[in-house]
Amino acid sequence: MRRGGRAEMVARVSFIVYTIGMPVRPRYQQVKDLVRERIAAGELAEGDPLPSEAALAETLGFSRLTVHRALRELTAEGVLLRFRRRGTFVAPLAPQSSAITVEPIERQVALRGHRHGARLIELGALKADAPLAERLELRAGTRVFRSRLVHLEDGVPIQLEERHVNPRVVPDYLSIDFATTTPAQYLQEHYPLREVEHVIVAESADAAIAALLDVPLGSACLTILRRTWSNGRVATCARLIHPGTRFRLFNRFRPG
Repeated sequence: MRRGGRAEMVARVSFIVYTIGMPVRPRYQQVKDLVRERIAAGELAEGDPLPSEAALAETLGFSRLTVHRALRELTAEGVLLRFRRRGTFVAPLAPQSSAITVEPIERQVALRGHRHGARLIELGALKADAPLAERLELRAGTRVFRSRLVHLEDGVPIQLEERHVNPRVVPDYLSIDFATTTPAQYLQEHYPLREVEHVIVAESADAAIAALLDVPLGSACLTILRRTWSNGRVATCARLIHPGTRFRLFNRFRPG
């Protein structure tokens, strides 16, 4: 690992620059977000040292206890490595596996030897209510983008995609031509993912979902709630609804 010197100076400068205009969040979360943003931007690389807790607290104007909590949580999340007497360093990226792929759905369909199609239902903007704003880590009332598409496999609906997008990360989202690409494909090509969160839930198709997926009212659906991060911010929140009879999750791996 590299120690001190220029790397620590770069880290210190970057923390000073980005304290201006931060959204209102708990102070320990602000520190965590700053660290993640500097790593995502490439200004802090694997093995780079962070300033000491005391130096960070003085630079940011926060208490040392606040900084300590932020660095402790980032260490527990695998973002940082901390050593007694040596200090705190950016951890190497650890490979992780998931039961769910983030491969664009058209590629998944193609790998099965079938034909993908998509039907755009809605594309526009709205003001985020409190729950949505919290998921996107924005203030309530912030203008965000929204898209809804139905994905088809050989002409049969297999997924209703409802996606909300953070304009601060993807400012050009409303100009995308979804006749030639899908949201997931465009985002992966232009805004590389740094982190993905998945939650799987079961739900019943209401009238709107049933009509779009061409299933009976009340049919069982498998829904994936996905959040993605890019450039240190939440980029998108997606709700991916699949007819239970046309979709399954599969994963095979060797433990250890």
